[in-house]
Amino acid sequence: MAKRFSRRDLLETSALNGKRIVVTRTREQSRGLVERLTELGAEVIVCPAIAIAPPDSFAALDTAIRNLARYHWIIFTSANAVRAFSERFALIPQPADALSRLRMAAVGSATANTLTELLRNPDVTPDLYQADAILPLMGNVRAQHILIPSADIARDALAKGLRERGATVDSVITYRTVAAPEISELAETVRSCSVNAIVFASPSSVRYALRALDDIGITPASLSRRSSRPAFICIGDVTAAAARELGLTVDATAAEHTTEGLVAAITDWFESRDENVAT
Repeated sequence: MAKRFSRRDLLETSALNGKRIVVTRTREQSRGLVERLTELGAEVIVCPAIAIAPPDSFAALDTAIRNLARYHWIIFTSANAVRAFSERFALIPQPADALSRLRMAAVGSATANTLTELLRNPDVTPDLYQADAILPLMGNVRAQHILIPSADIARDALAKGLRERGATVDSVITYRTVAAPEISELAETVRSCSVNAIVFASPSSVRYALRALDDIGITPASLSRRSSRPAFICIGDVTAAAARELGLTVDATAAEHTTEGLVAAITDWFESRDENVAT
């Protein structure tokens, strides 16, 4: 007969039990991660580093939506882009088949799920959680017109790659990424040395967090010298590269841009630390 484990048994064996972990995503986007980490016994502190704001003007986005018929593809690289686009799309009258005539691509499972929920199923989703990984899946795009709803600080690697393949690309600012009102709380939490790990899910969250720390006299170099500093854990290579470029020591990187990918990276990090202490 298989042995049944209680929640207490699971917590006692969890590497995250009792660990204080700061999540820097927006509260809406943090829900799934907070639930999973809490289930594993962690004390989760949500301190958003970024907030999502509307663009300075909707003129370019509204023009693109009114002229969807000229596009062959729309590529979404984040769930935030899908949400912002769908909100404006709902306000502008469109033919019933406006979206069905287009091909749609989504980068990452969270983006794909949001696209399915708010608009329709994507036609293409790359296995790799990087925007330029979508290029080989799109086939011949020469002379095609492609719309990329994006953030104001989005990387241009995807648009550049498409243009090199002969496509005409409109990268339209759909939302802005700004510092969250709670950013000072994040800085004070780090200064208090009372947390075990901080999770970053985007390059912008790293930049705004380090800027807030700098405002209270804490630099990446001084953080690295601390014997009791928190572990810094990033989602994906792009975020990790941005953190390192800004002088932050990255302790673990989630290979998959998913809640489970982050949970696995965090758990693996603490398990490895426990093993080192034991030996």
